[in-house]
Amino acid sequence: MFITPNTRIIDQWREKQNGLQQLNDIANSLISAPTQKRDNLEKKYLDFIYSYTFDSLFGGLIVKKDELYYKSIITNLYWCELLINAGHTFCHGDILFVGKQILINLIQQLSNGQNETIKSERYFELNGLPNFFLEEDLKKVLNKKELALLSALTSTKNSDILFSYNCSLNEAAQEAKIHHKEAQIIEFNLKAKLQKIDNQKNIFVENKITNHFDFNCEVIISFANISNTLHTDEIFHIAKNLFMTLCMLTKNRTLNRSSHISLLYSALRLMEIEPDKDLSSKINELVFKLPNISNEKTLDERIVIQKRYIHKFLNISTSTNYQK
Repeated sequence: MFITPNTRIIDQWREKQNGLQQLNDIANSLISAPTQKRDNLEKKYLDFIYSYTFDSLFGGLIVKKDELYYKSIITNLYWCELLINAGHTFCHGDILFVGKQILINLIQQLSNGQNETIKSERYFELNGLPNFFLEEDLKKVLNKKELALLSALTSTKNSDILFSYNCSLNEAAQEAKIHHKEAQIIEFNLKAKLQKIDNQKNIFVENKITNHFDFNCEVIISFANISNTLHTDEIFHIAKNLFMTLCMLTKNRTLNRSSHISLLYSALRLMEIEPDKDLSSKINELVFKLPNISNEKTLDERIVIQKRYIHKFLNISTSTNYQK
């Protein structure tokens, strides 16, 4: 079920697809069906959000690579899709909340203005992460109840803290001996205080993305999937701007088959969500230039699915010129 960070996009995509299929099977099961499978899967998602390192202040799954830490955009996008779908499938607010927190962080990362694609990701040392706080700074700004709840939420006592929840707020409130309703207010206040701490953490390493085009196409597609689930205009417009920028950058280039299919597929997914004149124009251009893609043996399964979607969406039969 879990998406393995620091692996190829295709491998993470397969794991995401398997996870979505599991959720789809649960959602479409009969009311009278045994609940053991559903309960086990729900528990796996809950265990995941409280055992892996999430930034519980600003959102995002934190991944370790070569002794540095970063919020992998692809891994976070895929997990965002899974958690939002899981939250709806299980009607569980905690799972859905973490998924939406990831989304908020992704929007902040990707809202980098017009005419920009994603070219790199930022890597930090542990104490350079935005949700890492020194004990002395915490004691300056938080009162006793806030410190007690923070300690229970993160399972740390009298030390520097990486603000990542290890349990639900209800469980933390019980451990800190605070009434749940009061704990909600305290949590809100301590988060507000932590966000105001000036950590002066501007030291990071920019690592270039090697498969730049494929990476950006996958971001557009994943954002389209999320937008289709949540019906959020902001996500749609970020994805559309990224698509239009890719088109501009590749205007005078001949794309290979996989790249051409991915770019066209991403446009069709966006067009399915919201009809748009700019997208329609670009789709016509891409269809006109569609290369010969009849031999599926040379395409990975992700591109094959995209190719079949293109043919289905455009209602192109095997007898037309565009079925190549």
